[in-house]
Amino acid sequence: MTGTTTRPPSRPAELTHAAALTEADVDALTAYLKARLDEVRDRNDYLSDEWRTAMSLSLVVSTQADRVRDTFTDDSPELLLARRRQWNELVWLVRPWEYGAAAGYDTTRWCHLIHADAEDAARAAAYRRSCL
Repeated sequence: MTGTTTRPPSRPAELTHAAALTEADVDALTAYLKARLDEVRDRNDYLSDEWRTAMSLSLVVSTQADRVRDTFTDDSPELLLARRRQWNELVWLVRPWEYGAAAGYDTTRWCHLIHADAEDAARAAAYRRSCL
């Protein structure tokens, strides 16, 4: 079939709403950032400004990841909105690696979310179609 591409079965689907977000997504993004921040700390002298900056950002990443994880207790509308908000805050921290296609950056999963769930996404799509 010419012009058709298939996604490898092990590759996760594109993340489109907060209900589809998983703790594995949070773990993967956090590990990606942690590895880069650890490299900065390792390259610099203990207690140097660079070391302190990397350590400070590591604490921010860890705290924000915990805030996202705290929203996984259920899929109530309130927690889905909180999950979307907290995830988007975490995504802002990894955005500098998106530019220039940094190795290992997951463009399909580490994205800013607009919708809380599939129903919300469908309503928005229907509205966009009605405006055509």
